[in-house]
Amino acid sequence: MNFCDLISAGEDYEFTPVNFYHQTFESDYKMEFHSHRYYEIMYAEQGKFVLNVKKPRKTESVQVGSGQFVLLDSNVIHNISVNEKCRIFNFEILPRIQKNGDFSIKKFLLKLKSIVTMFSSFQDYIVLNDTRNILSLLKNIHFSLNNTENDRESEYLHQLLTLSLFISVGNCYMNNATNTQSIYVTKMLKAINDDLTADLSPVSFSKTFGVSPSYLHRLFKQCTNTTITKYVNGKRIEYAKSNLRNTNAPIMDIAVNSGFNSKQNFCSTFKKITGISPIAYRKKERQKEYNVPVNKTEVSKQKTYSL
Repeated sequence: MNFCDLISAGEDYEFTPVNFYHQTFESDYKMEFHSHRYYEIMYAEQGKFVLNVKKPRKTESVQVGSGQFVLLDSNVIHNISVNEKCRIFNFEILPRIQKNGDFSIKKFLLKLKSIVTMFSSFQDYIVLNDTRNILSLLKNIHFSLNNTENDRESEYLHQLLTLSLFISVGNCYMNNATNTQSIYVTKMLKAINDDLTADLSPVSFSKTFGVSPSYLHRLFKQCTNTTITKYVNGKRIEYAKSNLRNTNAPIMDIAVNSGFNSKQNFCSTFKKITGISPIAYRKKERQKEYNVPVNKTEVSKQKTYSL
């Protein structure tokens, strides 16, 4: 069942988690081409990767940078290649005919204009900018699946998180539509993802686009629910956190490479966002990765999360 089928299916359906992982891929990594009958989201938390999709007469390649994610349809032959160390959040789900569920997925999706529009014209994959905090949703889903209990509360939590994910992905799709307002926001997001050390202030963007800083601020807030400055600082701190976990580089070097003009400014912003200093964070948090694939032969034995 592909995404188009979800809209036109005669029967209702439910979703079963298949695989999920949070992993760092080193540069020069290349995955084997493969396909699967479930849907997949791959989110670049840090770094970049290239998605390669095999078509009948060619292979399409698209780069996915920090703060972007891929939504991949079922039965698409694909792989990823990494030229720059990349940290990826992954979530894979399988649609199944609904048996005894409390929620009607089909009925729910048909009420969402963004989902109907996106799925009706879906072709293999789509790369979207995260304008609706998809990363936080994926983190919550991973945490929930890692700490699940066989009780009603956990089941409803999975339902609500997956529903939120669909809604937010649909909103990201609509925010990436080709209209003048979203083009400004998309270009700002790309500039932020491409180079955190650049001048990413509202004034700098306003000079680039020839519009007022207040206008850009309003557009950005409408699309992302946060300000340009907070978004940029959040990205810079995420980059710094990765370096603190994975390297022994001096704090000053990490501050400069993350886009801060001084160690004092970096430490102040870091503590404001995380609640602790960079040094304390380095001591407390070292690289934590997990890879929790569900044995595909046991998918049918999995508890089905009915939405």
